[in-house]
Amino acid sequence: MTARHDDGRSVELSAAAVVVACGVAARRQGGKHEGDYEGRGVYYMALPADAGQVSKDDSVVVVGAGDTAGRAALMFAQKSTKVTLVVRGTLEGSAMLRQLVARMKQSGIKVCEKTEIAEYVGTNGRLTDVRLRTPNKPLETLPVRAVYVLIGADPDTKWLQSANVQLAKGYVATGTDVGPDVPSYATSVPGVFAAGDVRYRGVRRIAMAAGEGAAAALAVHNYFTGRAQLLQMNGDTANAALCAYYA
Repeated sequence: MTARHDDGRSVELSAAAVVVACGVAARRQGGKHEGDYEGRGVYYMALPADAGQVSKDDSVVVVGAGDTAGRAALMFAQKSTKVTLVVRGTLEGSAMLRQLVARMKQSGIKVCEKTEIAEYVGTNGRLTDVRLRTPNKPLETLPVRAVYVLIGADPDTKWLQSANVQLAKGYVATGTDVGPDVPSYATSVPGVFAAGDVRYRGVRRIAMAAGEGAAAALAVHNYFTGRAQLLQMNGDTANAALCAYYA
């Protein structure tokens, strides 16, 4: 296999087994200058620790119409009275759980439907405002402390297609999704395994991804059982044992 560094350099690696654990990449919202404020007011994950840093008068915007966005908005609403949920469509027509929609209506969260962020604005490299676009209305400028874009994520697996690794909805298929007798975490290519968020039917939680990494290592160990000759590939036992790819 060929590994490519960020600076463009390539390194040829020999391995008897490969664990694909490259995760997923959060989707970008697409507003102008969004990337300029990533990590400086624009975030793609909302944690309880983030809510702990929010005060009553801080303006927080959550973008998304799924359960993750709904729960994040409700979490921030426990700390701030200025939480806005931006939805491209409508809540009633979204995939959000009906219970979350009902709680949203009772929480005081401002819901901007059929709306998107047209532009991100800041000062000295820090986000200060967003400009909201709604059909048939002028752009609305909203001061913000932070924007949380929670509109899903996509696996980076196109590079696997040339290796004939079977994908399912863009994720790496493993185990019974490949065939009835295929071991857990094994893919359609012998010696190639997958773990974590990149795996089809993965739970998409940090703790689960860590656990799957350990389980995949055990699957590799089981794969080598009875295949001692693989560990002598190119006469280099150390390199042949396992090559794990992290992006």
